[in-house]
Amino acid sequence: VTYGWDGMGADYEAARYVGSPAGSRFEVRWGGRAMPFQSRLAGRFQVENCLAALALLLSMGKDPELLRAGLETFDPVCGRMEQFSLPAGGTAIVDYAHNPDGLRKVLETCRALCEGRLHVVFGCGGDRDLCRPGKREGLDPKLQALPDVSATLARHVCIYCKAASPSSQSSRACVARRV
Repeated sequence: VTYGWDGMGADYEAARYVGSPAGSRFEVRWGGRAMPFQSRLAGRFQVENCLAALALLLSMGKDPELLRAGLETFDPVCGRMEQFSLPAGGTAIVDYAHNPDGLRKVLETCRALCEGRLHVVFGCGGDRDLCRPGKREGLDPKLQALPDVSATLARHVCIYCKAASPSSQSSRACVARRV
């Protein structure tokens, strides 16, 4: 079973994606059929995850109408593009992206959904995370400098770096490796 975006030649394809802070609308095409879906999950990467699950379940013969109803009522997972309204206006989004690809996808989604200035806050998990010697060095050079990824995706971006849980590293050492 293969899945992907429209035009990729996959067995199950997502098309007509429309994203908003409230979620995503998209169409799933398979076997000459097309069916609209909507989800409270925001972002293209979330649609890709939904499509993976839908492709598997549809290939097993599950009822598409039941799958659509289930997806429409599925609550977002805590800490995964979780949205909070701020008292002074605006929205805060919490996502526990734990690698450069995950962070890139979250930033792309936030940039697409954000009107105006985008502020980014990320934690630095000490020697359990990207600050661990050897882990960061093996990453794609374009993604090693996470603030550069942020600046590329957002016209206006402020990076706040906080050593959330530095483990055995000093907070200063962990933050210094990030900026």
